[in-house]
Amino acid sequence: MRWDSNRLGVQLVWSRMVRFVGRGLELRALEAEFDECRNTGEGRLITIRGRRQVGKSALVERWLENCDSPSVFFEAHGYTETRELLRFRDALPASSLPSAQQAAGVAFVDWQAALLAAAANATRERPSVIVLDEFPDLCDKLRDADGNPAPSPQEGTIRAAWRILQKMPVVLVLVGSNLAMMTRLTTYGFPLFGRPTRQLLVAPLSPLEAARMTGRIGDEALDAYLVTGGFPRIVDLWRGGSLESFLRRELSDPSSEFVAAAGRILDGELPTAVAARTILSVIGAGERTHKGIVDGTGIEGKHLSYSLRLLADKNIVSSVLPLSTARSDARRYRVGDPYLRFWLRFIDPIRGEIGRGIGATNASRIARQFLDYSGTAIEPIVRSAMERMSAAGDPRFGGARVVGGFWTKDNQVEIDLVGANRDDPGAELQVAFIGTIKWRAHKPLDGRDMSALESATARMAGANPSTPVVAVSRQGFDQIARPFAAVPAEDIIAAFPAD
Repeated sequence: MRWDSNRLGVQLVWSRMVRFVGRGLELRALEAEFDECRNTGEGRLITIRGRRQVGKSALVERWLENCDSPSVFFEAHGYTETRELLRFRDALPASSLPSAQQAAGVAFVDWQAALLAAAANATRERPSVIVLDEFPDLCDKLRDADGNPAPSPQEGTIRAAWRILQKMPVVLVLVGSNLAMMTRLTTYGFPLFGRPTRQLLVAPLSPLEAARMTGRIGDEALDAYLVTGGFPRIVDLWRGGSLESFLRRELSDPSSEFVAAAGRILDGELPTAVAARTILSVIGAGERTHKGIVDGTGIEGKHLSYSLRLLADKNIVSSVLPLSTARSDARRYRVGDPYLRFWLRFIDPIRGEIGRGIGATNASRIARQFLDYSGTAIEPIVRSAMERMSAAGDPRFGGARVVGGFWTKDNQVEIDLVGANRDDPGAELQVAFIGTIKWRAHKPLDGRDMSALESATARMAGANPSTPVVAVSRQGFDQIARPFAAVPAEDIIAAFPAD
């Protein structure tokens, strides 16, 4: 392995604590880029984005082990450009790059000079790999006259360097946790537009991958996913035992990865966005409507719109409209990531108690409240699974391309599942099925639940008594006369990829 002493320490801890699971698709993509560089002698530029703690660095390090080529792995710390360039200079002699010794002690005026020095003496037989981890932390955070993000000087010097590196046997990898900035890097009007040869998004482990990592099956695997969100280190913390015992252990330690990771994610994504953090706390607490957010925060108008857009751009909050053939403005908001959603609901409010060493006293209360919480939290996972199953040709879903839900503006009527041909409500939308989710711990889905669904259907445009019905139940089904398609927990988990 070719890491400096600090990286080596981190890598050994990771290897000892967490088994490397999944990521086959991403590893094959990285291997293909490396092979292309070796075959053609031309450079490859790869961007990798993903939320903090999702395993981006572990992915790259595993790939570097496999390709066994000269490399340097440099992690930015958000210092000034001068300081970061000095750190990069000091990292080169400890690397396995053929330029390592001749770059020792050289002062770099900018990142173009630094990268070209690192790439010197690269060979086609063993291309040089240069990894800049947390690349957004190398870049100045600039805005234009309208307050929109503007290109940084560092992005310009990277582009200038790439004009030369693209003709050399070099693989340059830019890794970042700031999803919005990493996405923006390659958009039109920014210096790296059209330059990357590969762009990768590293998502959390899928429900199936997380289940295999822990050995859980069925509803227990899905419950664990609602708590851990598929973040590898957090999944690994809860290998067995009850939710209450897991919480009792983790909430007793303020430095626990389960307790601390979400805070680091939000501090990185929203370091100074007070309004956005306030709005997020209200949504995380369970508020879903525009009016409720205004009432809970006192923020409205353009300030509310800007903050909601910021949260959406950073893939922290998503919003959806009810699916039917009638248009509606009853938009609902939710935290997209299961782990962040659980953390905001249950852990963030007690961080003070955790810091004082009494956080574990909340374990039994949270475990009890989780029974109600999970009934709503499971909905987006079920919908995503059904979209995947329908796309794979499962006849239970009538060829639906999207799966959402329906609700009235007064929230008096709600249908958990609506399969349709499109996600834009209106007259052209065609309903493929409707359905209900009952994630109760001790009671099966029964005829009364089906009667409630039928009553709600009467208030939904585009559905009628003959519309096919799909049902999801944690505890099975009992005394149901109406024909329906049953979807057990095992089918939901199996719908997701595992590679």
